[in-house]
Amino acid sequence: MARGSTDRRRRSCALVELREAETIYRFNWHPPGPYDLLHVELAAGGGIVSCNGPTCAQCSKHIVEVGFVGRVWLYVKRPVFDPIGKGWWIAYPVDEFHRLSLLANGATP
Repeated sequence: MARGSTDRRRRSCALVELREAETIYRFNWHPPGPYDLLHVELAAGGGIVSCNGPTCAQCSKHIVEVGFVGRVWLYVKRPVFDPIGKGWWIAYPVDEFHRLSLLANGATP
């Protein structure tokens, strides 16, 4: 993931990398998958940031379109009552990831 000064720039770099991976997989006769994709937000001081679940419809659209992703892993915030206060990893089937991303943006899946 390329580091950028804005969320938009970082997201754009990640999507370019996803499309480059698509080209490599398709034109080098790589097994078609499905593969797991780890989708993270990098913290300014290092490490990763927990999120509120699938929310980026643009990312989910590209993930669905490449066709080789079966599940998307997110580091999601735990419920408020969790005394540790850290996130946990959740694997979303790609169709569910896309559906939840659309709903988070007020779109109809």
